[in-house]
Amino acid sequence: MKNIYIKLVIAGRDIATIPARDIVGVAAGVIIKGAGNGEGYITIGDVPEKHRAAVIAALEADGYDEHGEPIE
Repeated sequence: MKNIYIKLVIAGRDIATIPARDIVGVAAGVIIKGAGNGEGYITIGDVPEKHRAAVIAALEADGYDEHGEPIE
């Protein structure tokens, strides 16, 4: 389901409409995908505030910064 939500957000769906149980993985996936292909689909600022720290932690756990760029 996460991949479907990622595609919906890339197509324009508001990240805040994603179910809370999926929002961290979806937001991290969209941020990484956007950075990887030069598109800014969403930023960490678009993520609901209560989920931002978890999204940043998920990005860092996967080796990315909060902008979706690989950490060197």
